[in-house]
Amino acid sequence: TIGGGGQSDQAFTLTISRVLGIVWVVSCALRGQLHSPRCHRAFALSALFVVVVAARGVLVDSTFWPEVTSYVQTLMQMVVMLWLITNAVRARPRLYESIAWVYGVSCFVFSILIASGLTATDFSQDKRITGLAEDPNTLAGKLSIGLVLVLGLLWSRKKTPLGIVLLLIATCPVVVFSILQTGSRGGLISLCFGLIVLALPRLLIHGSPLSRITAFALTAALFSLMVYSIASSETVTTRWARTLNGGDMATREDLYPRVLALIAERPFFGWGPAANYSVIGETMGVSRTQSTENSFFWMLTAVGILGAIPLLYVVHVGLISAWRLRRTALGWTPVACFITTMTFASTIEWYLNKVFWLVLAVGIGAAWNATFIPARVRVRPDAMAAIGRRP
Repeated sequence: TIGGGGQSDQAFTLTISRVLGIVWVVSCALRGQLHSPRCHRAFALSALFVVVVAARGVLVDSTFWPEVTSYVQTLMQMVVMLWLITNAVRARPRLYESIAWVYGVSCFVFSILIASGLTATDFSQDKRITGLAEDPNTLAGKLSIGLVLVLGLLWSRKKTPLGIVLLLIATCPVVVFSILQTGSRGGLISLCFGLIVLALPRLLIHGSPLSRITAFALTAALFSLMVYSIASSETVTTRWARTLNGGDMATREDLYPRVLALIAERPFFGWGPAANYSVIGETMGVSRTQSTENSFFWMLTAVGILGAIPLLYVVHVGLISAWRLRRTALGWTPVACFITTMTFASTIEWYLNKVFWLVLAVGIGAAWNATFIPARVRVRPDAMAAIGRRP
């Protein structure tokens, strides 16, 4: 953090990601990086969702207006980021692979720093370990996406250099260990879903017998590593034992039914952004506000089914885009990354997180380009039409 500790409302703070984001936006505007920028329907619907949140926020009690303003400002930044990335990746579709590699490698490096103790931070009395005071659940989700991206890109290659394979074998356990150290059950579950999506096509649909054996061996090794790490980690074992034996999911077992009841009470327009936290807190019998611990539940409680339709449709477009990209050199990597992200978004509120929007943006931008047919992959004419269908 630059310019203050961030503990006071008067403190002027800038994060490294915010500084880099401002530099990136300014450079795009000044250097003309976006040639003939267009508005994908995902951008239009995301902008509509921001308008819906702002309009619904006007109707809540005025004491919640500062929080509503904060939500709207952050969502506006996310929508602008979505617009810039979709256009940049549309113009240069191979940016998907470049962005995925940079993101994945950064997760590997950060995991090594956590394992070495340079950036490790004790989060709670449960001995949960995170990095640079990041929320452990959020960190687990980010690392899971990075691991799925790297494995997916390597599996989609026909030939992978031996050095990269050896480096992957050496660093994968470190990332898995960092995820387990956070104690996040949602992060671990989302990682498992992503690995299953990557492995099943190799095992059942594509590849030679040797590649199927290799995919099975790698998948079995990763799952064995996770099982061994869970069994050997006191923090992880305790949390999973509470879940399996007593159904403890960090109050979610009590929270989710109450949230569903609130959604049923006001299904169309919700309770309003920020006001929904107060209502949930009263329902839970706590003296403070209570989050929904689920991105989709937040939409439904804040703006209702009608208000959530634009953003839910953007998620639908992201899924369709990832599905089209499976026929390209990226293989099933976009699908696995999308499933990992949305699975994790179902365990915490991630709608204001940049990674959530980044996954949507790069997939939509790559699938938007009708010419994204890599030379090393043979695609039938009908498949080309499906991939290049204009929005």
